[in-house]
Amino acid sequence: MKGLNVNEHQTNLEQLELLQLVITGAGPLSLGAEIRTFPKQAKKCMDNHLYLAACLCFITGVESGLRYLLNDFDDDGTIAKLSKGNINNFLIRKVGELGVDITVLKLVGNDYFDLHCNDAIEFDKNINDATGKKLNSNDKPVGIVKLRNDLCHGNLEFAHKFHFHDDSSGRSSAKTIEMQSLEAMANLLNNISDAFISEIEKLRRPDYF
Repeated sequence: MKGLNVNEHQTNLEQLELLQLVITGAGPLSLGAEIRTFPKQAKKCMDNHLYLAACLCFITGVESGLRYLLNDFDDDGTIAKLSKGNINNFLIRKVGELGVDITVLKLVGNDYFDLHCNDAIEFDKNINDATGKKLNSNDKPVGIVKLRNDLCHGNLEFAHKFHFHDDSSGRSSAKTIEMQSLEAMANLLNNISDAFISEIEKLRRPDYF
């Protein structure tokens, strides 16, 4: 039967009915709507100053986009399900081999990630050196991969702010999360997400995405 496309212009009831067909195995599902939903939700989070949630949504959208591109598509542009795998250097490399400009995924402009990943200079090398789904001891994750891993493991070191108190004898220190850093990261990911979706649109016909 013809593939089923779920998009933002359909009513919730229409989407539910189509998704039920997919769940029961009656038809495949085009995942274009899902890829667009994550950044749309992220932008809503930003409007409400929920910057951590926005970062997670943007990252998930990019990851689903990478997996979407690595599927075999039916003639009508649909796929049965996403390919497996978390975002990593090798996954990004495989998408780049399809002709996608993966340089739009460079995470540049954040002091922490510029120091630890240096995508501005080392992105291409780190991607080209990736030889498998798991990192080897010498592999270095690119910025967006490290950010995904950090966020999913509860590490917000890039947003840490340290406070010190001296008073000669009584030394103390405290650590807080700086909302401005989270906001800046959300804005950076917003730009990356928009650019990556544009790349997907170049490869996949708009009717199918």
